[in-house]
Amino acid sequence: MATGSARTADAAPFQILGPLLVCDPVSGEDLTVRPRLPRRVLAVLLLHAGRPCQASWLAEAIWDRRQPADPAGALRSVIYSLRRSLGTLGQRLESPGNGYLFAADDEETDLGRFRRLARDGREAWYRGDAGEASRLLSAASGMWREPALADLPPTAALSGIIRQLGRERADAQDLHVDARLLLGEHRGVIGELRGTVVGDPLREHAWAQLMLALYRDGRRDAALDAFCDARAALQRGYGTGPGPELAELRRQIAAGRLPLPGRDRVRDGPDSSTGG
Repeated sequence: MATGSARTADAAPFQILGPLLVCDPVSGEDLTVRPRLPRRVLAVLLLHAGRPCQASWLAEAIWDRRQPADPAGALRSVIYSLRRSLGTLGQRLESPGNGYLFAADDEETDLGRFRRLARDGREAWYRGDAGEASRLLSAASGMWREPALADLPPTAALSGIIRQLGRERADAQDLHVDARLLLGEHRGVIGELRGTVVGDPLREHAWAQLMLALYRDGRRDAALDAFCDARAALQRGYGTGPGPELAELRRQIAAGRLPLPGRDRVRDGPDSSTGG
């Protein structure tokens, strides 16, 4: 599974938030699974680490609509090949009932760690600790190397899962920026937000964050220009104009009513629609 990606000493041994990577937690050795089908089986099982996947659904996730004449038998053959590729880790491949699972806990997968950090970050945010929220959500974002399973062409069954993971990533990124804005780091997030709206121009909250960051950096005209860019992108994508968050923020910026950097920041709490 070598992809050239650097692995840190404390990295999760099983990584799917990017190209598939597997490391033996005991020996520290990176393992290679080259055949396409065993890699795809392992990826699917790691998406559901510790939980069984029904054999019929697993076959659909692997072969899509081009299943072999005997999918159950073909799946057993793929599982056998995967066990051999994994060496001692093959013992983690279990067959409970009419299905399969890969025995791993949440801390052994980058997805499990991401979800824990994102959850803890949200909890810190809602109890009013923006600094801790920022730290945790930064660590959560750091679990991602590329889009999930970036090196495996998705089947129809996997596409929905990968889209959901992308939404989870975007939600964590949005809240991280909210926390940084509350901490007064408006200048530091402008470049990141420009990249976000270029990559996904329909993310309204990211446009609102960009407008707020620009305004707090003393760039009122640029903030209003960002609103115009957002409106054009939303019109192209959805055929509608900006929603209430963007419209209200634009009105406040045009009126000069938002606090500038360092002024009244403590009053901008987690309940603010623009994150501070």
